[in-house]
Amino acid sequence: MEKSRRSLDCFEKSSEEIGTAAIKRAIRALRKRHLLEEGAHAPAINALSRPLVAQGLEWKEKAENLELELQQCYKAHTRLSEQLVVEIAECRKSKALVQEKEESINNLQNDISLAREENLQIKQCLDEKTKALDLLMQCEDMMQQLKVSSIEQLRQQVDGIVRQREAGYVDHAESTVPSSCKHTIHAHEGGCGSILFQHNSDKLISGGQDRTVKIWDTKSGTLSSTLHGCLGGYLILLSRMTTDLSLLLAVQTTYMYGRLALVGYDIHSLATLTKYVLLMQAKFPAAIY
Repeated sequence: MEKSRRSLDCFEKSSEEIGTAAIKRAIRALRKRHLLEEGAHAPAINALSRPLVAQGLEWKEKAENLELELQQCYKAHTRLSEQLVVEIAECRKSKALVQEKEESINNLQNDISLAREENLQIKQCLDEKTKALDLLMQCEDMMQQLKVSSIEQLRQQVDGIVRQREAGYVDHAESTVPSSCKHTIHAHEGGCGSILFQHNSDKLISGGQDRTVKIWDTKSGTLSSTLHGCLGGYLILLSRMTTDLSLLLAVQTTYMYGRLALVGYDIHSLATLTKYVLLMQAKFPAAIY
């Protein structure tokens, strides 16, 4: 029994050793095979690894180039930003200048409008002064004509008296009534309402139905002046020549007027009459002040 047991133990030990040795041999065989396989696939692995390395280098170069380009873009962007800031500042300055120019233009337009208004006022004042000067010159001309006509009448009277004395007809006075018609005057439209001869003067005053009073020169038969402002035809005229002006009184239906004939201004107007005036009488002073 003991012998059999010993033989079994020896058998078991020998079988374990045999298995271990077999496993070791198998591992060695696998290692050899793996080494052989690696040696067989080494050229293929090297061939595959070479393009990957080259491509990696290319990618690295591209990455470096892209980085350089990106830096250049950053620099260009910085320069553009600086230029943009400068241009924005210039635009603001230009806008401020434009606003100042617009304000100056508005001020100039206001000045021009004020100057136009002043020019219009000056023109109106000049027109008024011109009219007043023309009226004054007309008055002076009429006064000069009046003086000349008065002097001419005096000269004619003196010549007539001298001739009469020379001829011996001192007591005989020549008739002043003309023997023939010297002038035919168409004075008023609708007829003449009143006629007045000024004593010791060459003036004829007429008032008509056309609401005007006209002063005529009897020597030339021409119209000297025309007075307006009446509401109807003239019925009665009274006049008095003074040293500087002519006072004219006129009656038109129920209105009575007092007027300075050479100037044409009304000095009095009476409208309280209820019926037509058929007669008028006035006492004139020696002079008007």
